[in-house]
Amino acid sequence: MVKKFALGMVAAALVCPSALAQEVTLRAVTAFAEKTTYSRGFEKFIERVNSEGKGKIQINYIGGPKAMPPFEVGNALKTGVVDIANT
Repeated sequence: MVKKFALGMVAAALVCPSALAQEVTLRAVTAFAEKTTYSRGFEKFIERVNSEGKGKIQINYIGGPKAMPPFEVGNALKTGVVDIANT
């Protein structure tokens, strides 16, 4: 699922002409503690997107519960405070 999402994001960036003009930065947060089993895959995804998407797309990883209470992550995603969430 993560791979499909990444491919979708890259495809969207390539199709939209305005996205080609400048780099897009997305904000990401996780509901789980950093560097744990539940966050490791998400963190690897972010690293891969940031390394392969230089100049096109970058993900600003805010962090986990230290940055945002876990039960507020859904609302933050819904209201646009963050763009990507690992819940």
